[in-house]
Amino acid sequence: MKKLLIIPTLLFLLTSCDKDNENEMTTLNQKAEIKMQMQGEWSNNYKSVHFYNMAGEIAHKDIDSLYLDVRHTFAGDNMHISHPTSGGKESFTYVVPDSSTTNYVVLFKNNMRGDTYEITTMNDTAMVWQTTVDWAGYRDVNANGDSITVTSRKGVYTYRFKRL
Repeated sequence: MKKLLIIPTLLFLLTSCDKDNENEMTTLNQKAEIKMQMQGEWSNNYKSVHFYNMAGEIAHKDIDSLYLDVRHTFAGDNMHISHPTSGGKESFTYVVPDSSTTNYVVLFKNNMRGDTYEITTMNDTAMVWQTTVDWAGYRDVNANGDSITVTSRKGVYTYRFKRL
């Protein structure tokens, strides 16, 4: 009998959690002026990642700008990403929460909260996003010449955009 009660309870909890994620996007107060500035087409033309060790020193850097031209189109609450070189496309919904003096953009895919980025620079021609990932990994080569994955204390990812 107890087993029969567990199934409806689990279904109720799972349904409730899903509705909470759906409502989160629509209930966040937003910074309308920042969101309006973001509207239009941008090119992500620079990405850097700095990986830090336990002492807080940079252990490894990855910088990619030579072939990077990922297009981001902001239209209303939607952000469409296209990769001109590969032809790949993705769509997200985004919000710019009015939570503090710091500007953030939060991405949603299929009503599920995804990544959060701090907007460190925002003007008519340029935009910079940054996020930090604890225990981020990067590829390196050991003394034997083998490719290995190294785990850092944190990775700081920076994305630079220019308006098209």
